[in-house]
Amino acid sequence: MNDYPWGSQAKRDSKDIVIPVKLFDNAGTVRWWLAEYDPKLKIGFGYVTGFFEDEWGDVSLEELEGLETVINFGNIGS
Repeated sequence: MNDYPWGSQAKRDSKDIVIPVKLFDNAGTVRWWLAEYDPKLKIGFGYVTGFFEDEWGDVSLEELEGLETVINFGNIGS
């Protein structure tokens, strides 16, 4: 993300923003498409899909690191 520091794409039209990083919840449908990142603040800017609404916005990498997902395989084959 060194080529895409925080604020580097702010003046671009949304269709022209470069998305160098994709993060995802391997147990769900949520995807974070990061366009910029500030390593000191651990905040990224990008597009998120899979919640109630898809939207552009800021995302805290510390919050993402703290997410816990639970996969329940108990009903497979029932």
